[in-house]
Parts: sequence; structure tokens; C-alpha cells
Amino acid sequence: LFSATLYAGNGSTSARNIDTGVAADWVWIKNYGANSSDHMLYDSSRGVGKYIRSNKNVVEDTSGTSLSAFNSDGFQLSDNGTYLNASGGTYVAWNWRANGGTTSTNTQGDINSTVQVDPSGCFSIVKYTGEAATRTIGHGLSAIPNLIIVKSLDNTRNWGVYYGDNTDALQLNNDNATDDGVYWADTSPTSTVFTVGDSSETGKSEDYIAYCFANCEG
Repeated sequence: LFSATLYAGNGSTSARNIDTGVAADWVWIKNYGANSSDHMLYDSSRGVGKYIRSNKNVVEDTSGTSLSAFNSDGFQLSDNGTYLNASGGTYVAWNWRANGGTTSTNTQGDINSTVQVDPSGCFSIVKYTGEAATRTIGHGLSAIPNLIIVKSLDNTRNWGVYYGDNTDALQLNNDNATDDGVYWADTSPTSTVFTVGDSSETGKSEDYIAYCFANCEG
């Protein structure tokens, strides 16, 4: 399930629950009233307070006073900063349900991955460690993914985006043309795995997070 939720910042650092109507396992927040405000991405596989920014190539960061809980009907904030909850700020949160933070080990690829899959099998959160070589990685979906968004957590790397049936890549954090690199090793995903090459964006010897989607009704 997915929801888009608007809320107004109140400038408080006290715990504040935002009701999104779904169990929010991947939360993407933007202060849409502030053009220079970063896009803040959290997920329940990595844990509370850990964020990456889709408009930048920077590493994962952690704050003890940011998104402080993933709830069954949304998420909790304990922050009064510009990015999440400034007084007078106007915010949108895009929210996807996965599996309530419960993960499992997927052994279908060359590299074992940690996956959290929504009940429909159409969305998954995948954590894996690359090996600086062409490798397959289990995504946990029940169909071939049509969209895969990948970010290195450890190093300053561009975001890698697979879309449709195109083994070129987009970079989420910039407006470059598609890149005919080794992101996906020129290999389309299957119903069980996706392939990464020896690419900084997808497959070096570091930790990555991937958000995977398959087309499905609803």
C-alpha cells in the first residue's frame, strides 16, 4: 500500500505522530515550501533516525532527533528542523508499506540479501553488500521488477535507477542523460534476482539499499 500525506510543521522536538493511513516502512519527506530543503528518505529495514537524501550523492547519516518511530499507521517525528518539522513548514510524506520492519534473508542470488517485502509481493526493500564484480541479488518480489532505485550507504555515490526494460541507468540525484554503464551489467532482472556490475553506484565492496517495484494492480 501507498499513501501521500500533507502536514504542517509545528516546530516541536516532542514526539509527534503523523498518521499516513498505512504502516510506513519507507518514508520520503520533502519540505515543499523550501526549495533548498533536502529530500529525506527513511526505511524500517535500516532503522529509525537513519536517512539518505535523494537529491544528493552523500552517505547515509543518522540523527537521534529526526524520524523516531515507524508506526502501524504512519511514523513519529522528534525534530524541529527545516527538513522535517519546522514551525510554519509545509511538508509532503510519501509512504510505502512493506512488512512492518520484519526482514528475512534471501539466498536466491550470488550475494545473500536482506529483504522486506510487502504482502502483495510488489514492493521490497533490499539491503546487500557488493563484491566489486558482476553479481545477482535476490529482490524478494513475486514478479520481475520494473523499477529499482539503489544507493550506496557507505560512500559518496550517485543513485542508480533501473526502469522499464532498459539496462541503461538514470541517476536520481541529477539530470544527466541515461548512462550506458555497468550498473546492471547489461542484464535485465528476473522474477527472482537483479544483476549489478562492478559499478560505484550499484556493486562496489560496500553496503547498498535498493527499493524495488513490480507492476501490479492497485
